[in-house]
Amino acid sequence: MLRKLTIQALAFLLVALPLLGVLGKESLAAESSRVAIISQLSGDVQVQKSGGSKKIKAFKKLNLNQGDILFTGSSSSATLQFSNGTSSDDTMTAAANTTLKFSKLSSNGSTVTKVSMLKGSAWVDVKSIKSKDDQFQVETPTAIMGVRGTNFLVLVNPNTGSTNTSVFAGVVQLGAPSLSQPPSIGGTPTLPNPGAVLIYPTNQINVTPDTPSSQLPDQVSMVNLPALTSHLTPELIEAILRSYGKIQEENQQFIDKLKNGTQNLPPVLGTDIQVVEDNLTNLIGAALQQALGNHAITQEQLNSLIQQVEQAQGKKLDLPSKELTLTDLQKKKQEELEKKEQMLAAQEAEKRKQQLAEQQKQLALLAQQKKEQDAKNLAEAERLRKEAEAKLLAGMTEQQKKDYLTNQSNLNGTPPPSSPGPSESSSSNSDKGKLTGLTLLGDGIQLSPNFSKNVYSYSVNLGENYGGEIGVHPTAAATATVTIAVDGVVQEGSGSASFQPSPDRTMTKVTITVTDGSATKTYTILVKRLFTGVKEWSTLVNGEQVSWDLSDSYISENDDDRSYQLYFEEAPESFKVNFTLDDSVSFEDVDASEAFVLNASTRSGSLSLSRQQWHSGANDASIYYRIGEGEATKRYYLRFTVYIGTPELRTIYAQGADHVSYDFYPAGDHKFSSAVIVDSAIEPGEENATTTLTINPVLSEYWRGSEGSQPSIHITMGETQLEFIEGYQANLERGWNELTITMDNPAMDPSAPSGVYDLMIWVGDSLPEDLRLNSIEVTNGEATPSIVEGPTLEWSAYVNSDNDGFAYIDPAAPSEYGASIDSVHYEDYELDDYFAEARNANGKYAIPLQESFTVAYVTVRNEEGRYMTYVLYIEAAPLL
Repeated sequence: MLRKLTIQALAFLLVALPLLGVLGKESLAAESSRVAIISQLSGDVQVQKSGGSKKIKAFKKLNLNQGDILFTGSSSSATLQFSNGTSSDDTMTAAANTTLKFSKLSSNGSTVTKVSMLKGSAWVDVKSIKSKDDQFQVETPTAIMGVRGTNFLVLVNPNTGSTNTSVFAGVVQLGAPSLSQPPSIGGTPTLPNPGAVLIYPTNQINVTPDTPSSQLPDQVSMVNLPALTSHLTPELIEAILRSYGKIQEENQQFIDKLKNGTQNLPPVLGTDIQVVEDNLTNLIGAALQQALGNHAITQEQLNSLIQQVEQAQGKKLDLPSKELTLTDLQKKKQEELEKKEQMLAAQEAEKRKQQLAEQQKQLALLAQQKKEQDAKNLAEAERLRKEAEAKLLAGMTEQQKKDYLTNQSNLNGTPPPSSPGPSESSSSNSDKGKLTGLTLLGDGIQLSPNFSKNVYSYSVNLGENYGGEIGVHPTAAATATVTIAVDGVVQEGSGSASFQPSPDRTMTKVTITVTDGSATKTYTILVKRLFTGVKEWSTLVNGEQVSWDLSDSYISENDDDRSYQLYFEEAPESFKVNFTLDDSVSFEDVDASEAFVLNASTRSGSLSLSRQQWHSGANDASIYYRIGEGEATKRYYLRFTVYIGTPELRTIYAQGADHVSYDFYPAGDHKFSSAVIVDSAIEPGEENATTTLTINPVLSEYWRGSEGSQPSIHITMGETQLEFIEGYQANLERGWNELTITMDNPAMDPSAPSGVYDLMIWVGDSLPEDLRLNSIEVTNGEATPSIVEGPTLEWSAYVNSDNDGFAYIDPAAPSEYGASIDSVHYEDYELDDYFAEARNANGKYAIPLQESFTVAYVTVRNEEGRYMTYVLYIEAAPLL
């Protein structure tokens, strides 16, 4: 019986085993996960695997799974292919300083991809959406994007937290993130929340942390190519070129639907289908031309990328170079949103500046407390030493006391109390005023070169984290007087001193002056704070070695970034920086900005500039290098910023709830002026009424540095300092209001002067009569547009571009009130000169025409020295 049952069981297993194998495979397939494969990478790319705490160096064909995090460092990039690594997969190209987390990757019957983008920039090409259950979602700190067959660019600002999404093909469903997501309906993913919007090709949306869902539609505009392409890198441009054929095909399908009526024309794209079609066709070509203009890529690099893509795809790329066509309404909305983003950036910069100032204040307080405690400890140690010495001497005979004091004097380099010092005749005249010894005490302190009485210049190299004190103990003849100064401050004491090198300085200068009768000698010790990997460092200004001011600024999690700062009122005649790296650095990995000259044989570099090579504002040069291998690799980034002159303003933005306000532009003597024409806040003739204006100064391009190098701004109105609440809040009265804008120089040098500007604002029912511009006549060859008259701050004109490339304007001020034209300026985009002064040509002002339109500024001045600036927009076109 038992044997029969055993045979039956074996027979059952033989039949069931194949079936179990099939079921096992099906179960495994049902639980299979989607993967992201790194198909290309360059630079410093690292990965933190799900559940792990350490980062590993990424490599080509590395599989990334659900929960993994990808980091790209500066000058780095990574291209990901989702699923099996073929050309039909979804792709995502992450540019430098980008962090991606793969929140969900699955292919459980449907394809689901969810990527969290914490910061940086990425190009996304989605092809996997085949059914209603498939999902591809990108989430940022301020937005959730659901896509279907879409090509788009995502930018996440790490400072402001804002997200910019620009769509090139397909449609993006975008909404603000919420804690509870609504369920899917019938398997189709719903919008991220009820306030989500659809973003169509040639459109962009900018979402800030404070943007409510109800206002998302107001954030949609035509893509702002100048702002967008400033973030493009060659890797992103290559990814866009690879998607070009697919983009053109999908956009043509979109146009066909518009033309046959199966798709309604979205109002945000305009009302003319032909214009929409032209913009879709020209979008990528126009973006590439703008990228060339922004210097995001060179023509040679672009040609090389196009050739590579054409060879890989086996066909030519037809890239039109025409500009996009925008309606006046689209242009206005684009400008409004750009101003809002600039204001947000200015507010965030001010917030970070205040945080940094508070941190520095706390560090200074801690340093002072440590210094006071160290002084107490030294005083207590000296008291205990004297007590012990007194007890010791009390138990000695007179001869023992004499011998002890003699030994102590020999150790300290001072004469014993009971014996006279060496006579003047015992010293050689040639050695008068020279030190007989020099000892430095401190952890790892080494004098270079070794002391010699005939060597007067020395250096000490400190590590970047050195925080202890340094003791300076010189010895000299008994007849000599020794004085020690640290950074020019004479130290009190009997020929010895101790000091703590400042963590905010790259160099401390110790001067030892020895005076012996008529002979005086000076010894100099330069105590330098060096970074890991740096063996020697020097900076020479007009031939004299100087110290840099040091402040820390953060770039990314993988970078050790340091920023050095110097200030000069005028550019120096000569300026030279020299550095030498130690053996811990692989010199092949060293990179530097073009200003530096590298020498691999000596492992050194140098930067040499003459007076003519500086410009006003921040002048930057940088060095990059790596130390270590694998997980121990660390990247060092050293930036050197020299400030020339004082901080400069470009313009001032103003906003108000109940009035019409204008941007403020420079007037005479660096003053800013304009008007606020009240609509409803102040009734005509109403006395003692006030209106509130929000003011946001905008720095000149040269003064828009990185974190830690932005001037701090203060605005006062009389004795009152304006409060900063999303801008500086000014409570204005009827008539003239005078404000003062002060921008502290970002250089840490306390002698660096501030930039000071006067802001004069007029509040009233209309412009003041003595500053009202009567007319502006614009003449160019035979074409004379109609004269625009009336009390307005903004004027426009059309001129003939076929003449000599200039517009000639003749403004008329109200001379009956003693007013006159103070100056005429214009914006020159090619020269990056925002306020170039127009030359006088036969009684008229010559304004060189720009490629698209030209902005000119006419400033009127009255007898009291007040100003009013008017803006003239000139469009150039051949006149038939």
